[in-house]
Amino acid sequence: MEVLKLFVGTCAFTLAFLFLYISSRAFMVGMFVIGFMSALIVIGMGHLSYSMFIDLFEE
Repeated sequence: MEVLKLFVGTCAFTLAFLFLYISSRAFMVGMFVIGFMSALIVIGMGHLSYSMFIDLFEE
């Protein structure tokens, strides 16, 4: 009976640890993706405003 309790406890602990590990990894990946997307948006905006700026000077 004690062995079964130990086994179930170990399984639960392992599952909880795996869940935390996966969620933290997913969180890190999510933050990376969000950072990457915002960087792309900022670069795109900068490029757009830069080309508009050049157009203004070419007039």
